[in-house]
Amino acid sequence: TLRIWDVKDEALIGEPFVRHEGWVWSVAVSPDDRRIASGEADNTVNVVIRDAKTGVILSTLEGHHNSVQSVTFM
Repeated sequence: TLRIWDVKDEALIGEPFVRHEGWVWSVAVSPDDRRIASGEADNTVNVVIRDAKTGVILSTLEGHHNSVQSVTFM
């Protein structure tokens, strides 16, 4: 499970993201703080990009054949 928190208000943003069935190996925040990417290691292996303010899933990048152990924004 991946949760996004507003540390200033100590509040959960959106619903917990429970799509991850395996380990979440990596999480990255975009330089403009608007996107969050997470790399996982379950049977589907996805990189999910979410809106940091709402927690809404914006895109799922599929097709990896192994665990996604590192994600980053450039």
